[in-house]
Amino acid sequence: MFGAFVPALKVELDGFLAARGYDRTNRAVGTTGRLRGLLAGVARVSYRRPLAIVLVAVLLSTAGVAAGTTLETNFSTQDYIAEDPPDWLQELPEPFAPGEYDVRETQAYLYGNFQSPDQQIHVVVEGDPTNPATLERVAAAERDAADRAVTFTRPTGDAAVTGPVGAMHDLAARNERFASVLADADTDGDGVPDENVAAVLDAFSEAAPDQADRLLHRTDDGEYRGLRIGVVVDGTADPSTVTTEMGAVGDVIAAGEGGGTADGDGGDTDGDGAADVDRVTVTGQPIVNELVQRQLATTTVQGMAITLVTVFAVLLVAFRLERSSASLGAVTLVPVVLGLSWILGTMALADLPFSFATALIGSIAIGLGVDYAIHMSERYGHELDRHGDTERALRESVVGTGGALLGSAVTTAGGFGVLAFALVPSMQQFGLIVALALAFAFVASVLVLPSLLVLWTRHLHANSNDTPTA
Repeated sequence: MFGAFVPALKVELDGFLAARGYDRTNRAVGTTGRLRGLLAGVARVSYRRPLAIVLVAVLLSTAGVAAGTTLETNFSTQDYIAEDPPDWLQELPEPFAPGEYDVRETQAYLYGNFQSPDQQIHVVVEGDPTNPATLERVAAAERDAADRAVTFTRPTGDAAVTGPVGAMHDLAARNERFASVLADADTDGDGVPDENVAAVLDAFSEAAPDQADRLLHRTDDGEYRGLRIGVVVDGTADPSTVTTEMGAVGDVIAAGEGGGTADGDGGDTDGDGAADVDRVTVTGQPIVNELVQRQLATTTVQGMAITLVTVFAVLLVAFRLERSSASLGAVTLVPVVLGLSWILGTMALADLPFSFATALIGSIAIGLGVDYAIHMSERYGHELDRHGDTERALRESVVGTGGALLGSAVTTAGGFGVLAFALVPSMQQFGLIVALALAFAFVASVLVLPSLLVLWTRHLHANSNDTPTA
């Protein structure tokens, strides 16, 4: 579109208008009026104080990187639910006035007062359920889960915990035959069968087959090889808190005398030298969401690093082939990195976390920033070859190309910036960050990069005749 269609259309349109007496010799944006004076002043400062500008930019970037290390990750469905619009939007005339949005309040009420299928934690135990020591640990874990603050409390007042030991006691309360079997197997009276456990589990499976299928794992040959505890958690609880609390519940089972932790190898719960529990896994949607949050920042950093390395290699090759100077390609990438660090610092100051929306900003900032930087470096190299004078080349580049970059930055930032007025939080964050990324890319390309180009010319350019000015 912009390489073939738009230029061809402009040529045809200019020819059509010129043939009818219209003057089409317009000056480029930034080369006339006050904007020219402003850009020329920027070029003059960059030429006279390049080292000071670069040092300030580096200090700001260092602070930005330090602040960026404190960024949190967030993966919440609420980020994709519309918020109540601000008051000024409410006064807009129809059809622009927004409606009422109460999904957030409804979700909070439902999660706080009702059990939700997507807020259930599963503690999966792989091992031998017929071992009395295993059931002792499972019973302790059920009691521990019931006491956790994140566990949902039913209207009856009891905790929403469903495990094999508790389920057998519930069955015994309404089934006398099974109650007799359970009582005979509980020789020490602690409520957990310690003899003929396999027979108790068989009786449980016979009396309540559907519930047993959900709580016990049985192989095709009838051997018991695992069990499950289900815990419904408060839907309004923080995922990281849920993960920590429920991980501790899993540790109650896994940490026998032989050690072990949840999501790891189990321990020797009865001290006979053999591990009774092969593995304990704590899972569920809240925990999956928390793990996604933890991996999001890592993946984002890895993606940005790969992008930077790729762009760096392309710039080195391109400028080496085009201008016989790979170092100019390296210089071109510096303001891109600086602008990226400024974005991270701004996110930290604005308390914006890494989310699925804002995690994209790294690649976007690099793509936009390197585009602006290439325009400036290429124009400077052309003007330097043409005039052989650093100051003039810098002025022509900043004034000529800077105006075009300003027009691009303003229009593109405006297009993304309107998303800051969206009612969906994730869209607000994305629009704001992209608009800031464009602004930082423009500043870095028009102010910082020219200073770097001056230093590059004085110290690395083979044909440089430039000398620093006081």
